[in-house]
Amino acid sequence: MARTSRLKVFQARLGFYDTVVAVPNQPAALRAWGVHQNLFADGQAGLANDKAAIEAAVARPGTVLKRPVGAEGKFEVDPATLPEPLSPRRRLKKSATRARE
Repeated sequence: MARTSRLKVFQARLGFYDTVVAVPNQPAALRAWGVHQNLFADGQAGLANDKAAIEAAVARPGTVLKRPVGAEGKFEVDPATLPEPLSPRRRLKKSATRARE
């Protein structure tokens, strides 16, 4: 009888996306993300704690789900949008604020 292992939901920020994946262990998550670096060792990946993200990932085990960084929307296999870039004026204002801090 084949034993099914319990799934854990892991999250990581990869490029322009926050990602989640439901797999049995950390090595399986790294394979799903297609990375060779141990993202867990340096804190770039960990267990997910967002209930909606966990539900979405468990509904599609082994599939990497994404959403744009900082977005509050749902995780999808292939999100249609990317985060909006800052306008040049807003970018300058933000860097001037950081310089004063």
